[in-house]
Amino acid sequence: MLSRIALRVVVQEALRGATLAGANVLDSQFTALDLDADGALRTDQDRPFVSVYTDDGRGGAGNGFMSLFGDGTVQLVIEAGISAAMLERDSETGATVIVGLGLPDTDANMELTLDLMMRQVADRLTDPGNAWADLARELLGEVTSIERSRIGQKQNGTRVAAQELRITGGLLADPVKGADLAGSTYAKFLAALAASSDSRLQKLKIAFETALAGTAVDWELVQRELGLTDGQSIALGGRPLATADGDDPASFESVTIEVDPS
Repeated sequence: MLSRIALRVVVQEALRGATLAGANVLDSQFTALDLDADGALRTDQDRPFVSVYTDDGRGGAGNGFMSLFGDGTVQLVIEAGISAAMLERDSETGATVIVGLGLPDTDANMELTLDLMMRQVADRLTDPGNAWADLARELLGEVTSIERSRIGQKQNGTRVAAQELRITGGLLADPVKGADLAGSTYAKFLAALAASSDSRLQKLKIAFETALAGTAVDWELVQRELGLTDGQSIALGGRPLATADGDDPASFESVTIEVDPS
């Protein structure tokens, strides 16, 4: 759904250039860290990376079709990975060192690199001065759990190590089609996309606007948001009756009543 996409985008943009991975921040790139047919850990990356996913989600129980737009939880997954192939040679000493740190190529220093990267992730996601991170905090509401895990393996003589951070929280529900976005988190998100010089984000803005565009009267918005059947909407007084089979529903007329408080 749209909020899952938006969450991944804002987290990626918040983390880009903010960790030892530099600009190598990936969107749901499953081959960045994967298991081969023999169960061996592998990566297709040639330098340290951070990868962002949205994993299992759960809609609000008992909310029917309205849960299609969100009102539930999601797992934000952030992986940081490095392998012994991601090394550089110190021009002064000729020694092989870890990219970005200049530390000797050892298991302990690889783990240290991952710890530093994950600390940088935490610093950026809580940074009050970063607009992308602020959007991430708005999209992912009450955080209910944070899980950390690590993976380390030696494959064909090459060491691969990674850490994974799973943040479970309440995901902001998607706006329904035709909803007024003024002043909303989504309005700020679209404005951030528009302000970006990245053509990919510019195209994403157009895709979001196309998905959300539409005109709807108030009763249609309410029926979409609550996932009601036509019968339920009519029974609750939220939808006008059609004058005959196949006719469009009658339009509402509004009046203003002034009451003398005396």
